[in-house]
Amino acid sequence: MKENIKAKYGIVTAFALVMGTVIGVGIFFRAPAMTALTGGDFNAVLTAWVVGILMVVAAAIVIAEISSMDTDTGGVQSFLERSWSKRIGFGAGFTQTFLYLPANLALISWFVAGQFYVALLGRGGSGIEQIILAVVLVTTSFLINIYQPKLGGAIQVGSTFIKIIPLLLVGIFGIIFSGDPITSVGGNMAAVTEASGQDFITKVAAALAPALFALEGWIFLGIVSKEVKNPEKNVPRAIAGGLILVALFYLLFTFGVFKVATAEALGSGGADSASIVVRLFGSSAGRLLNIAILISALGVLNSFTLAYVRAPYALAERRDFPMAEKLRKVDIKTDTPIFSGFTALIISLLYMGGGVVIGGVEGIEGVLGMLADITILIFYVYYSITILGVLKLRRTEPEAVREFRAPMVKLLSAIAIAGTIFGGYGLFAAYAKTNLPVLIFYILFSLTGFIIYTASKDFEPA
Repeated sequence: MKENIKAKYGIVTAFALVMGTVIGVGIFFRAPAMTALTGGDFNAVLTAWVVGILMVVAAAIVIAEISSMDTDTGGVQSFLERSWSKRIGFGAGFTQTFLYLPANLALISWFVAGQFYVALLGRGGSGIEQIILAVVLVTTSFLINIYQPKLGGAIQVGSTFIKIIPLLLVGIFGIIFSGDPITSVGGNMAAVTEASGQDFITKVAAALAPALFALEGWIFLGIVSKEVKNPEKNVPRAIAGGLILVALFYLLFTFGVFKVATAEALGSGGADSASIVVRLFGSSAGRLLNIAILISALGVLNSFTLAYVRAPYALAERRDFPMAEKLRKVDIKTDTPIFSGFTALIISLLYMGGGVVIGGVEGIEGVLGMLADITILIFYVYYSITILGVLKLRRTEPEAVREFRAPMVKLLSAIAIAGTIFGGYGLFAAYAKTNLPVLIFYILFSLTGFIIYTASKDFEPA
């Protein structure tokens, strides 16, 4: 007999779950990217945050409906299979496995490595040092989640409070900061100068992808909707309220950052979260806050790794393609798909290597940031298709059991889909001039999953 999951979370727990899932490291190192893409336009950065949070709130509430239906284990792949077809679901799973997760993991690993040097050694690492440490960190994270999955789960149980502390302190003390701002510029000043010539709408659209990166994680919120008490009221309250609180923290942090460092210093790489923290609180207190940021970053690295270990396995469980048999093999001792995990590790390391090849040692962060922006917006296309699937199921399966029904579903769907189109425009505006071949390659590569699906057959367990 199939056992139903019991509702056990109240509104307070649901709020904490939302904030703990979304608050990560993106705010600490993607804000400078937003500044560069807007040419240092503070109003454009703030507007991008507002547009991003509206998109995320709308999409999260709508997708929470399909996740509350009697479907397979939550996730975009199973949601699309439920609402559209196995083919589209497989395409989303392929994109997640070969684009979205590895691109984000590579960027997060790079940031964690840099934060490690600042927080624990009191200095920034050289490009080579940071690359080597990033490889060590991501490899270690995979080994833990492959061979000691329980330890990986324990690491993930972190405190939302720790994550919020740096945001609040930098925001509050940054706003009242009266000293000399950081004015030194880095090697990316040309990008700031070029972006400053764009119109306001284009600047906002270009900054949207980094904003969405900082808000990632919301897709997991709808998956637990079955476990929230009184879901009709508490799910939208928790999602909307929790994400709005996160947005307020992010806006406060952004105000503080712009007070402590000039837009030129932020956008060109002459100032980052670590240097801003030290400027505000001095070396000793700044070291403690940077350690808090490091802990938060390690948690995010672990959560992405934990999910990625199982992503190739999920594809192999659905289709019988070359190497699928190895990918779906689960180790008896660890209850983990080991070959799947190592496949994910290799793909992640290839992304890091690609960043070095394309951008060089000094330009790797910009390249990895670009790849993450591209893959996030490609995946938002699948979010949009999922949202359309919710509208379709309202029409084709009106009597299906739903623990939660999204309010104002058409309006919220329109907001999320329009935001995705707007972000796509910004992506082309930001990268088409200098990186059009990379942009086209990733868009075309995301379609490879459909080719593999056509060339393979359904996996049928013995």
